[in-house]
Amino acid sequence: MIYGRPDPQEEQPVAYCDYCGGEIYPGDSAYIPAEFDGMLHADCVKDWLYETYAWGLGVWCEVSCSGE
Repeated sequence: MIYGRPDPQEEQPVAYCDYCGGEIYPGDSAYIPAEFDGMLHADCVKDWLYETYAWGLGVWCEVSCSGE
């Protein structure tokens, strides 16, 4: 028996990230925000939230918002 995820070439993505456009495969960490019909990678949620809500409120980040 082979453990782990199948080779990506043999596996179809479940969805595409609405923020970065990347493929989301079964087993990937992803979120489905209630605000819209779509999925986001777990890594993209923070950036999506900032762009969606902070920019809409006129909040600007003076320091690195990426946490780096």
